[in-house]
Amino acid sequence: MDTTKIKLGTNYNPQTESVDFRLYSRNATEVWLEIFENEEDTEALAVFNLQKNGDIWETSIKKYALFGLKKPFYYAFRIEGEGKNFNPQILAYDPYAKALLYDNKKENYEIKSVFFEYEPIEVVKIAPRPFADEIIGEVHIKDLTINSEIDNPGTFKAANKFAKKLKEMNISM
Repeated sequence: MDTTKIKLGTNYNPQTESVDFRLYSRNATEVWLEIFENEEDTEALAVFNLQKNGDIWETSIKKYALFGLKKPFYYAFRIEGEGKNFNPQILAYDPYAKALLYDNKKENYEIKSVFFEYEPIEVVKIAPRPFADEIIGEVHIKDLTINSEIDNPGTFKAANKFAKKLKEMNISM
């Protein structure tokens, strides 16, 4: 199996309307996904066995089964395997998680992964202009502001004020 084309981590799949969970582990012998509704929960709301596909462990859960939960929801893995790095008694976070929750109040320092849907962002495109019209400059903060009449010359505070002056002159930084 070519693992370079597989999206690891937790991803929403709009074609199947499900959330795909994928974890890479060559030496795992069993992997469970635990879903938590609240960050302080110690008992999982649901537990799913992941299926092995080459070195990838995966499962897919329908959107309606998960998004009835309060958003975001929390999840972690329990992993059994060969070697000292595997302990199904300890929650393992998703190394591809977009956010983590770390609870240092507990003796075992539980780390849970957090899943939330990203809202698409509309990017406003700026009309292109010829590269020949661009002026690119590089200066040191001190050199930019040391001889100016701005307060605190040679400091970042002065550079911030200088940048505002440049913006007033239609020069972008």
